[in-house]
Amino acid sequence: MAAINEPLSHLLSAFESYSGRTPAGRLKIQVESAFSAAWLSPRLGSFLARFPSLRLEQYRASNLRFAEGIELAVKWGSGIWPDLESDPLLGLYYTPVCSPELVRSGELTDVQDLLKFSLLHDRKQRDWQRWFKAFGLHYGQAKPGHLADDAYILIEMAIAGWGIALCAPQILRRELAAGTLVRPFPHLRLYTDERYYILTKKGARLTTSARMFIQWLKQEAAKDVDD
Repeated sequence: MAAINEPLSHLLSAFESYSGRTPAGRLKIQVESAFSAAWLSPRLGSFLARFPSLRLEQYRASNLRFAEGIELAVKWGSGIWPDLESDPLLGLYYTPVCSPELVRSGELTDVQDLLKFSLLHDRKQRDWQRWFKAFGLHYGQAKPGHLADDAYILIEMAIAGWGIALCAPQILRRELAAGTLVRPFPHLRLYTDERYYILTKKGARLTTSARMFIQWLKQEAAKDVDD
């Protein structure tokens, strides 16, 4: 992965000489849908405005197969993918989030109050179990909750007040800034060993546009410090 760790200034100069050619003028990537919608797309404007001649083609990373012409992917996992190079991009921590109405009700002032509310689960229900254990709560005492296998459905359920979700603030910037979601216990954070990775084919020679995009991704991810 040494080729993608060049200083951005070097890549900027190189891009100027390649931006009018193919394939440097086009970049095909695969990205998980939730990550693209919540984290990548709101930031893309700054990159594309800098290089208006670049055509970005984004496809859903539903599996580990690189379709023809795909140079890189962004995927959540442990970092181990056969036949692919993986480079860490963004780690997450999880904390409860809910609608502001639940907090204003006055019934959610202590961590023990979580036992009064329905929990919202994604397909990995063990995350809430781990969170409860980490902060001294008995998961068996929690109320039955609801499940959604799509991250954005889960977020919308939390906004609508169906219960309390366990989410990563790094991918909820817009909802938290708008006040449609709040963190009742922001200091209670569950960190995970998994993270988002940049994936490339082993031994592949990346185009200048791909290397620049990777550098830009890393710069953006570095802004997501704990808050």
